[in-house]
Amino acid sequence: MLARRRAGHPDPYKVALCIEGGGMRGVVSAGMVAALQELGGARLFDHVYGSSAGALNGAYFLAGQAEQGLPIYFEDLPERRFVCWRRYLRGGPLLHLDDLIDEVMTHVRPLDFEALHASRPTFHALAYDLAGQHVVAMPDPQDREGLFERLRASCRVPVFGGPPVVQGEHAWCDPLLHEPIPCRTPLALGATHLVVLSTRPTPAFSRAGVMQRSFEERLLTRWDPRLAASMVTDGTSPFDDATLLAELTDTGRALVISPSGPMVGRLETDPEALRAGAQRGRDAVLACDALTGGVPTVPAVAVPAARPQPSTDVVPAGAVVASPGDDADAGDDAAAARRPLPQLALDGVAWCRESTRRHGAGATALVRRFPRRRRAGDPAEGTLGLRDAAPFPALATEATGEVTGPAWRRAAGMTDEPADVTGRTGRFQTSVWSHRVRSR
Repeated sequence: MLARRRAGHPDPYKVALCIEGGGMRGVVSAGMVAALQELGGARLFDHVYGSSAGALNGAYFLAGQAEQGLPIYFEDLPERRFVCWRRYLRGGPLLHLDDLIDEVMTHVRPLDFEALHASRPTFHALAYDLAGQHVVAMPDPQDREGLFERLRASCRVPVFGGPPVVQGEHAWCDPLLHEPIPCRTPLALGATHLVVLSTRPTPAFSRAGVMQRSFEERLLTRWDPRLAASMVTDGTSPFDDATLLAELTDTGRALVISPSGPMVGRLETDPEALRAGAQRGRDAVLACDALTGGVPTVPAVAVPAARPQPSTDVVPAGAVVASPGDDADAGDDAAAARRPLPQLALDGVAWCRESTRRHGAGATALVRRFPRRRRAGDPAEGTLGLRDAAPFPALATEATGEVTGPAWRRAAGMTDEPADVTGRTGRFQTSVWSHRVRSR
């Protein structure tokens, strides 16, 4: 069916794109919609449904700005302290959603509402209505303020995202606890086929235990008693959503795209981990033949950074020299591959560090061996001369001193003194090393 739509043939079906959120894990679905935008996949769908961070990604996708919205997760949110436990312990929200919508999406990376409103698929952000006790797909917004209010309501995570969004008699929050993957609501609104973008390696869930349900009920009761009551009366659960998706996949009515590798945490703030999650989401879409049309895609190969090579030539300031791998007969064409003087400076630093390390290792080994050679007048090992006792007289200040013999030699009877003498006095050559030897 997707192949027929790609070819431009009409059909009577309604295909919905369902985008999962999950806090900072939404970076995975952001990478997925960025890959869909590269493939021109917006024309394959009739409706786009998103919950929480999936709603934000769906809005940027329909506006044609998926590549502009992707860096929000690993460039803007970590720097703005989007996740702050200190603020949460002081009584504020753990997730600063208002800053995300009012500042980042408005000024830093503004969302093109006109392009979103003119797109062919209709956009629906999912939110949970506390008054009606059910999940609602909000209608396609008609103005920018209405769009931001829908996104704010869909992203208002219970307990951690601040109070629910109140509009008249209704109070809205994130549908995380009732429909984390927007699949049941699109089917209820007439969708015949689903393309689900999951942010988990596999959209499988386990049933919560009794202790977990009791803890969640206490937290939700303090946040809003209506939400806790809905958790008790509502018979659905994430486990049921996974079962429903498995049945739809077996009958050919659903296509679930999930990333491989480790799962990104909901409160992840490491930019490198977020970038890796976005790349895994992009790779998952590009590996799906139903979305790419069977055209193989060549992933970008990461080029390893070149290691600095020490240089032995003396080059005047401002000059440019060729790297060791350049061809001497290449002429002017090899000028682009030449290295400037700052690279030579780095090479010199690397060479100096290696030379210092080698000299330091040699000096350490010498000092460890030296006390055995400084001892003089030992009958068991022979008498050492002054030069043998101090092999580097130019670098040491030589002196002699009276030192009591070792206790183990006295106990073994290896002394030249009479037995009634408690200790043997021997002559040892002492050397005081200068600061120059220590620095080397």
